[in-house]
Amino acid sequence: MGKLESAQKSYKQAIQYDPNLAEVYANLGSISARQKQLEQAIKYYEKTISIKPDFPSFYRNLAKIWRSLGKERLVTECSYQALILEPKLATGIEWLNLGDKLLELGKVEEAIACYNQAIKSDEKLSAAYNKLGNTLIQKGEMEQSLFYR
Repeated sequence: MGKLESAQKSYKQAIQYDPNLAEVYANLGSISARQKQLEQAIKYYEKTISIKPDFPSFYRNLAKIWRSLGKERLVTECSYQALILEPKLATGIEWLNLGDKLLELGKVEEAIACYNQAIKSDEKLSAAYNKLGNTLIQKGEMEQSLFYR
C-alpha cells in the first residue's frame, strides 16, 4: 500500500516482542532494499538467515542485493545456498553454470555438488559429466573421475 515507514515501525515493534521472527527481519530487509538502504537490508537478511538458514527465498533476496552492489562472489554463494535447498528450481544448464562460477572461486566441493545436480537434472548434459570428471581429477580422485569422463 506504499506505507513503508508504517510497516517498518510495526515490524520493529514485533521484533521487540519476539526477536526470533525471521520473516519480520526479511520484511525489514525488503523495505530497506526498496528504500535503497542496501547495507541495512544486508544486515536484516543476514539476521534472517541466522535465525532460519533453511529458507531459500532469504538467500535469493540477499543475492539480489549483492548483485545490485556488483558483488558477484556473494551472489554466487547465496545462489548456491538457495538452490541446494530447492534443487528442482534450476535446470541442468543453470547448475552447470553455477558449478563453473563456484569452481572459479575455488569452491571445489560446491562445484562438484552443482555438477552432480546438473546431471540429475539433465542426464544428457555431457558438459556436466566432463566438468565433473575434470574437477575430480583436479581434486586427485582419479579413479572416481573415470566414471564421468
